[in-house]
Amino acid sequence: MIICQCNVLSCIQLKSATERLSACDPLCIVTPGAVFRACGARPQCGSCMLNVTEVIVGAMQQRQQLD
Repeated sequence: MIICQCNVLSCIQLKSATERLSACDPLCIVTPGAVFRACGARPQCGSCMLNVTEVIVGAMQQRQQLD
């Protein structure tokens, strides 16, 4: 499902970027801006930020359950 219409970023792309970022440094705070940069994009209109944040939180929770 497309989460960011402006950059055409899917839930899978955002989740994958979140996982890559948290794998590099488990203690880092993964922000929406960092996830966008990891996807090679920049936030545009901002209407997706709530959904992007939900994807990040979900991916981080899954990671904690696996650890």
